[in-house]
Order: sequence, then structure tokens, then C-alpha cells
Amino acid sequence: MLDTTGVPVPSLVLHRAGDRVVVPTRGKALAARIGGARFVALEGAQHLPYAGDVDALVAALVPFLGEGVPGRRAALSTRELEVAQLVTLGLTNGQIGRRLTIRRRTVDAHLEHIRAKLGVSSRAQVAAWAAANERTGGIRRGASA
Repeated sequence: MLDTTGVPVPSLVLHRAGDRVVVPTRGKALAARIGGARFVALEGAQHLPYAGDVDALVAALVPFLGEGVPGRRAALSTRELEVAQLVTLGLTNGQIGRRLTIRRRTVDAHLEHIRAKLGVSSRAQVAAWAAANERTGGIRRGASA
């Protein structure tokens, strides 16, 4: 039996409602064993959450990843906004640097500043912030580029 009682982070358990490989009650049971976990049933029959209706997956993930993110409307420089938006594409720092014709170490520094301004600690949270704010028009540009 899986012991999940010591999971110290916010958890989201996603499961397709019509999954033919693992019944949804198993997903609910897993979420119940993780203190404070949230269970979300997605429409569809595919076993893998990212197969099928991707919009429903994103709709469940973005709010979860952005939860408790202070400074959601933090002022980022133009370059920091570009970096944050490229993070949403899943690019590495090296790939972002090549796209923007800057050094990887410069991208590292931009991400450090972005995380500090947003009060977050992970790339996933930066991506969630950028995706949510791009969609709602909540991104503000700072004074410097």
C-alpha cells in the first residue's frame, strides 16, 4: 500500500472520468490519502491526463500552480516578460537564451529576478503566472527593459 501521509506539498490528483485503465475511484482514494490534496475529474476516457481535452487539463492546472502566488500583477521588465512567456513553452534556459540571443547565465539571472518579484520558487509557478496573466491581460510592464 502506498504511504502518502507525509506528502508535505500541495497536491492535485487529476483523473479522466472515463479512464478504462484505472477507475476514477482509485484517483479519489489516492487524493484522500494525501492530506489537503484536491481531486479533479477531467472529462474523457484517455488514461493519460494530457491526452484528449487539453483545455480542461490546463484549466485545472493553471489555478492550482498559481495558487497563493503573491504579486500576481508584479511589474516585470519587458525582457523578464519575454523570458516568463518562453518558460510557458517548456524551453530550457539555454533554449530561451538562443531565442532571445542572450547568454544562458543572463536567462538564469532574469528567472531569479522574476521568481523574487512574483514571490515564487519554481519554473512551474512562473509559467502558471505568465499563462494566467497573459490570458486575463493582467501583465504589467515595469519601467526598465
